[in-house]
Amino acid sequence: MTIDTTLGGYHCLIVPGWNGSEDDHWQSHWQSRLPHTSRIQVASWSDPELDDWVTALDRAIRHIETPILLVAHSLGCITVAHWAAQAQDDHGIAGALLVAPADVERGSVRRELSGFAPIPLQRLPFPS
Repeated sequence: MTIDTTLGGYHCLIVPGWNGSEDDHWQSHWQSRLPHTSRIQVASWSDPELDDWVTALDRAIRHIETPILLVAHSLGCITVAHWAAQAQDDHGIAGALLVAPADVERGSVRRELSGFAPIPLQRLPFPS
């Protein structure tokens, strides 16, 4: 079986979760194997701040000229939701794969993640 990894003209933007995606994480494997793929860069993966992560996502999106497929995991999913809630338009996002969103609203959430609550409840303006 042959897998088509051309992505048909789309750019795949990786949005990791808390602590980033180490070399053996599935997002890192995808980034190394798929063409036209990049990831957001934040100031701190281990001590996340909502504004920094949303700004990093927005900055990455604005530098991509082709339709974008977001590939988010854990806290990255919550970052996508916050970005979409404040974005003026979808900025060329063709769709999003959101895997295992972090539960930042549970009572026992770690202090490092609590600043990402509450999670926006608006429908995303792109398929996900």
